[in-house]
Amino acid sequence: MPTRLVFTRGFVPLALAPCFAAAGGDAAAAFEAAGLPHPDRLALDQRVPATAYYALLDEMTRRLGDPCFPARAGVALARTGLPVLIEARNRSRTLGECLLRIIAVFRQAVSNAYYELTSDGQRATLRLRRRRIPAAVTSRVDALNAAAFATLVLDELGAEGVGGLAVSVPEPVYLGREVIPAVAALRSRDGGMVLAFPSAWLLRPLRVQWAGGAVGLPLTPGGEGAARGIDFVRERIRARLPQGPVALAPIARETGVSARGLQRLLRAEGASLREMVAQERVALARRLVATTRDPLASIAQDCGFASPQAFSRAFAAAFGRSP
Repeated sequence: MPTRLVFTRGFVPLALAPCFAAAGGDAAAAFEAAGLPHPDRLALDQRVPATAYYALLDEMTRRLGDPCFPARAGVALARTGLPVLIEARNRSRTLGECLLRIIAVFRQAVSNAYYELTSDGQRATLRLRRRRIPAAVTSRVDALNAAAFATLVLDELGAEGVGGLAVSVPEPVYLGREVIPAVAALRSRDGGMVLAFPSAWLLRPLRVQWAGGAVGLPLTPGGEGAARGIDFVRERIRARLPQGPVALAPIARETGVSARGLQRLLRAEGASLREMVAQERVALARRLVATTRDPLASIAQDCGFASPQAFSRAFAAAFGRSP
């Protein structure tokens, strides 16, 4: 079986160049040492080996003699914004929506890692997962990502955020106490980066925007889509559909608000939980019909339809054809 290239896009290593230069480093020399093209010749959407990006950050850290450079770079990126993420940030109204938009961009942009945002109703968790890459290789990159997302959260929450935020990385020493308070820095049990904070923060309105112009990438379409402030609610509906009926109270707990507060949020968006559940149910059914050989009766049951006949009627009404 051929080995699948684990890649990232050019904008990821390019984001390090100004941070490194500001610290007194020679970005062109570091790129060359890591086996990357000169920064002036590297396109934003160009695919480069993820291992070269990891090597670049290691090389920059070594040249500066500063083990906390990755975290400092993460802070700078969180406050200036990457061009490919500026639109995602500035179109967002809540912290949760902002995180979902950023996750969507990265899902299109890289194959070496992906973010997951989940909530149990009390605590929300942002986790970075990687494919076939040992945590020891990516410990500095994890520190950079953790510092960036933690800064994004702390800049919005201020002093309130310090007590509620927990940041787990393979090597907490790389974070630096001036970047992440020691009380919030933990060693991750299974490698990778994990941020945990109260679920209610997901619905906090954003106050800070990134300056500068947005830059789009010619990536695979359909990643970010028309994200809205209720996208996190949709994500929780999708997660609960295979488990059975979707009720208002559990979804409200998982989004960190009261049931009445969730109803007000949906009403302000011109939506209702019932409509959203119906939409997500037929969308899930369509995916199962297209990608599995399961009997239609089984799909109807898995998606929460009352009967195969109800499933067929809903499917035909949504897509103009029978399943």
